[in-house]
Amino acid sequence: MHKSLMWMIIMSVIPLAQCAPHFEDDVALSEQGKVRVQIALVGDACGVSSGLASVEAPDIFSTLFASMVVEDDALVGTMAEIPAGVNRQLVVQAMNDEDQVVYEGRAEVTVVANQYVEAQLTLERNFTNCPDGSSGGD
Repeated sequence: MHKSLMWMIIMSVIPLAQCAPHFEDDVALSEQGKVRVQIALVGDACGVSSGLASVEAPDIFSTLFASMVVEDDALVGTMAEIPAGVNRQLVVQAMNDEDQVVYEGRAEVTVVANQYVEAQLTLERNFTNCPDGSSGGD
């Protein structure tokens, strides 16, 4: 049975208008938003010590990256200057002390200009780099 570790990304949301944002097909790429990622490491069996977040989309010239660090039993990081728009693919990789990817997950997000956004994703365990019975973490 394939095990997966459910994690929720908690991202700060600056209060928005009561209605959801509406995007036109031609969102101006000069309008940018930010994503703050915070993933609790409770139950981490793989010894997560760092992470990497990335965002890509068909209308973004190159993949954007941000390092993540472990603070207070959570993996945290902020991605800034992400072009506003829909269908942004957020990928989070959690690594151990040997820089091996031990968890990975992805989610589609909508980035709102001049705002923080929130998303949920599931990080799945990489059993090649962190087999059952591994020690480390909480």
